[in-house]
Amino acid sequence: MLKIVFRVDANHQIGGGHLMRSLRLLSAFKKQNVETVLITERTTADDFPELIASFNEVVLIDDAKDIQVFETALFGVSAKAHVDAIIFDHYELGEQHEECAKKYVSRVIALDDLERPHAAHLLFHYNQFLDDAAMDFVGGRCDLLLNDSCYFPIDEAFLNVSPWAHCSCISNVFISFGYDDPKLFTAKILEALRPIPKKIKAFVVLSPRLQSEIQDVIDRFKGCHEVEFFYALNADDLASVMSMCDFAIGAGGGNIYERAVLGLPSMVYEYADNQKPNIDYFERSCAIYNAGRIDEFSSKNFLEMFTSLTQNENMLNELSDHNIGILGGEPRCYLDSFLCSYVGGDLSLRQARMEDSNFIYGLQDAETRKFYKNVEPPTMTEHENYMQKRIRNPMSFFIVSYKGQDAGFLRFDNVGDDCEVSVAIGKEFRGKGLALKALEQGLSLFPCREIYAYIHSENEASIKLFEGLKFKNKEQQGQFIKFIKDN
Repeated sequence: MLKIVFRVDANHQIGGGHLMRSLRLLSAFKKQNVETVLITERTTADDFPELIASFNEVVLIDDAKDIQVFETALFGVSAKAHVDAIIFDHYELGEQHEECAKKYVSRVIALDDLERPHAAHLLFHYNQFLDDAAMDFVGGRCDLLLNDSCYFPIDEAFLNVSPWAHCSCISNVFISFGYDDPKLFTAKILEALRPIPKKIKAFVVLSPRLQSEIQDVIDRFKGCHEVEFFYALNADDLASVMSMCDFAIGAGGGNIYERAVLGLPSMVYEYADNQKPNIDYFERSCAIYNAGRIDEFSSKNFLEMFTSLTQNENMLNELSDHNIGILGGEPRCYLDSFLCSYVGGDLSLRQARMEDSNFIYGLQDAETRKFYKNVEPPTMTEHENYMQKRIRNPMSFFIVSYKGQDAGFLRFDNVGDDCEVSVAIGKEFRGKGLALKALEQGLSLFPCREIYAYIHSENEASIKLFEGLKFKNKEQQGQFIKFIKDN
């Protein structure tokens, strides 16, 4: 059984967004019989006791930032049984805590959207506008940096409900600015919706504590419209509620991806500075209506935007279509399956660097290259020039590591919207199924791309390997057969 530790905090001041993101992963891990442990500040248990009950074990600490307090807690967990991985989802913990964790766990994983350096083995970064320099800054010390919206943790429940159906009549409105909306922005939205002449029903995610704080607003809203509140929702319930709605009003955090999966047209407010990259990405993709920052909110402007948007059937349909398109056109959850593959074995991938040049060159012996299109190995100078170009393109060239040793390489070559894959394993590591495992991990990094491979017609081992991965023989070009991944 795999054992994974989460390091995340939540309280009434910072809200529960990071904890909710961890719970989405937790739900998937439980289905795969993974034991989970939460290391969290004591205020998380005080403010969100019902949300942390799903973890197999909860370890409470008194100082969220103190690295010695954290190390003591992690040591205690690892002393009981081997820890396969730790997942950090915390704005105030970074490379120092990640480096410390490497002493006690096999894999250190971080989820983030801030532009700051990390030292995790694997970093998921959700800022879609990082340039090459920024990517190197945040992930230069990481083995793998994944920077794609399709790796945002989305519970399987959202994939099992019917997506938004094109309609011209808005009756049910989903409203969520976090279970524990620290700025009570929900109250402003409810107040601003009251003058709408057409009666609507609002489905609102809000904790009971905050409901009591805005009871006067709720009573006034009920004088004009219907409202139903939800709290401590599991993913199945949340997906079901959202699937009943025609429109959404919310923030630019994690729920923006769940709305995208459902194709739910949305007005999105920038609730916090770190949400701006998310909102910019979705707005540029024409997948949301950007309503601006919450500190610039005006009831009059809101009412004008809401009325104009909800009465524009073409705009609603376009927002819905672009929402689904932003996640590859066929929404699926890729992060969970990739993590279990990454965490659960002796093999891992890391991005190739210039210092790997000699190792990669050494793999290109006559036995390996006899099945290449160009059987002649390059000169060392040619190889180094090639490496200089390839390492500038992240997520295309990987070193295959087995039990901590470099065992081979995995390469993806972009050709337009398609991608050609090739793999090579060193002689001393062959016969262990490493090529298969490397390809399985590597292919999961490109869930929305068409992947193909050219295999020499006499290379029976590779043909069998790729056929086992559901690649299909499409055409023969001379001595080579083009195999395309069947998704």
